Amino acid sequence: MRACCTIIYAIFLLCQLPLTLQAQFLKKLSNSIKETAKEVVLDDSRPSSSNVSSNNSAVSKNQSKFQATDLEKHDITVVHAGSASFEANEYFLEKNSFITVTDSGITATVAVYHSTSNELSNTSVQNAAMDIVYIYENGIKTKIIAKDQLNDRSLALNTKYDWYPDINVVNTDVENKYIENGTLTKTIVFNGKRYGPYHLIYQMIVSKDKARFYALVSPTLNDMEAQKCYLLSADGKLTTISFGGNLMANIDFTAGCIILSPVTILESRLAREKDEEKQAALQQQMTDMELNHRNEDDVIFFSGKKLKRVITEYKWLDCSGNNIFSTKTDSGDGFEAGLYLNNKKIANNRPHEGHAWCTADATDWAYGSMGELEDLAFKDGTQVHNAYHPRQIEYRGKSYLVWFMYDRTQSDEIVLCSKAL
Repeated sequence: MRACCTIIYAIFLLCQLPLTLQAQFLKKLSNSIKETAKEVVLDDSRPSSSNVSSNNSAVSKNQSKFQATDLEKHDITVVHAGSASFEANEYFLEKNSFITVTDSGITATVAVYHSTSNELSNTSVQNAAMDIVYIYENGIKTKIIAKDQLNDRSLALNTKYDWYPDINVVNTDVENKYIENGTLTKTIVFNGKRYGPYHLIYQMIVSKDKARFYALVSPTLNDMEAQKCYLLSADGKLTTISFGGNLMANIDFTAGCIILSPVTILESRLAREKDEEKQAALQQQMTDMELNHRNEDDVIFFSGKKLKRVITEYKWLDCSGNNIFSTKTDSGDGFEAGLYLNNKKIANNRPHEGHAWCTADATDWAYGSMGELEDLAFKDGTQVHNAYHPRQIEYRGKSYLVWFMYDRTQSDEIVLCSKAL
């Protein structure tokens, strides 16, 4: 109410001022309104006032019908999550919106940017300081914040459930951040703990939140000469694992696998083989693998499950870390182009890395496409168009694919969609 009165009074006063004073007045006005917006919400625990929560009733069924009708036929839950009106200069800030799991269920926090650059005057630079963001929680407008109050926390929560490439910190410019080199050994220093020393550290990958890691190490020179390799995790445990592989982990680094090239296995056998005829046979196998079976590797999961000759041209693990997706760009080497789950082709499409999801037992799955808006395809035949940022979450032991939908040409409503896998 205070901000509204301020604006009305300002417009009246502005008309009475000489032109030479209007620019100074607008600058002071923008700062005043900006501070007013901040005052409304600096205390996150304060209940919403009536002026903030007014007009928060769910959008009418007719308005949301364009999104919900077909979706609900396919067991997709559609819930009102917010509103962004094009006519009111409002924009859905998907990058600052996020989906979380609470005891009460799957919840959405939506950010909607409101621009005042076309209001009060044509001085957009001055008015940009007055731009604000509406925060909706479970479809209810709970807060108004100044634009500059948006922070990295919302961006991080937005991508919390996204797959990302494992960060290999060995033999890179950040090696010394975790690897301490001794005279003959190396030690891992991670979050205040020391691991080692080890004769050799082959590889180390670190989670996005820098809370977990996996590494491949040989503790002694004898281990290295005998091609003995161990998997080291942040809990300090060493587990014997195949020598010569590359590490890959799931999103939260609770599980993973080692990608092992058959050529590496053959090279290891060749190095220990004394018989010349057997050496020649091994050499021939290596040549055949390099020429006719490129991008085929063995996958050994930390759980003990093993897969042979898996397509690994583009690859990623599912949320459980016990299944591997991969895509093949072109047909050849005995494989068709398409999307594979545990080396079984499930679709002709080739989504971007990380844009396919499955249950822990791999009995159900879904995949997306590339771009900000994705088309989704589910194993049961369900097709969804123009989904914002699909991601997989776990709720009460069950997997769900969740995403936002919003089409400003049809409706002001932003909805949260979810479908069980």
